[in-house]
Amino acid sequence: MATHHGHAPDSQNDETRTVAVGRLTAFADAAIAITLTLSALDLPVPAGDTTGATLRSVSDHSKAYLAFALSFVVIAAHWRAHHETSGMSAR
Repeated sequence: MATHHGHAPDSQNDETRTVAVGRLTAFADAAIAITLTLSALDLPVPAGDTTGATLRSVSDHSKAYLAFALSFVVIAAHWRAHHETSGMSAR
């Protein structure tokens, strides 16, 4: 219900802000999940009939696995910071 100044009451503004922050957080979560999934899809699958052959295959692609792990850590850090920031915004 609008006041005589055309503004919604504070409780309604707070509720609207909380819903908006929740939607933004959900959107960011989805974007990050898609980003990580697409990054993981690009990883080479280790090949080998024996444990030794599989480990050699992993070793041959170690730079790709390291790049993925580093990217994952950076994206996760940004995701966590976004959740902390959006948690403060909802209050």
